[in-house]
Amino acid sequence: MIFKGNNEFVWDGENNTILCQFTENKFETEDERTIDILTKLGYEELETDFIDVEYTEVKEEKIEVIKEPKKATHNVPKKKK
Repeated sequence: MIFKGNNEFVWDGENNTILCQFTENKFETEDERTIDILTKLGYEELETDFIDVEYTEVKEEKIEVIKEPKKATHNVPKKKK
């Protein structure tokens, strides 16, 4: 989760240490405790413009097939001279 902040740090009083440091006005974590604390403190979650996608490996043969020009599947008018 990515939180929005003002380049400050958040103190973890329970562990007497810094909980997180915002860099470029954001902080990213997957730690459930940190997420819970920041949410309770009122820090806003940043909306992301990306979607997690699982990519598959593409073989060279498939790449070559994609590069080949497609042939017309219908009647194409001849160019006039």
